[in-house]
Amino acid sequence: MYETAGDIAVRLRPLKDRILVRIPDDKAPTTTASGIVLISTENSDIVDTLIGTVLEVGTGHRLSDGTIQPLDFKSGDQVMLKRWVWIPVDVNNEKLYLVKSDDVLAKV
Repeated sequence: MYETAGDIAVRLRPLKDRILVRIPDDKAPTTTASGIVLISTENSDIVDTLIGTVLEVGTGHRLSDGTIQPLDFKSGDQVMLKRWVWIPVDVNNEKLYLVKSDDVLAKV
């Protein structure tokens, strides 16, 4: 389970070739009340990428012969992501991000 202060914890399991990632709050984008997304570049070493921690991993890629190729990630891995390729989700009052495995640039 993810760390949570609440009594009820929801577990989100990504499908197929997606992974669930936590990005540190000081690196994550913020959204204004009107929906404008703001990013802080003063704390970022590389402006076009972010480092996050993998929390959950989907089942993998479906190959042309119908078999599933597992993803090369596991919970706890540190990964470098391209910016703006994630889907933000709220789980247990925590902002997490769903990312396609193809949008991960490297393990750190």
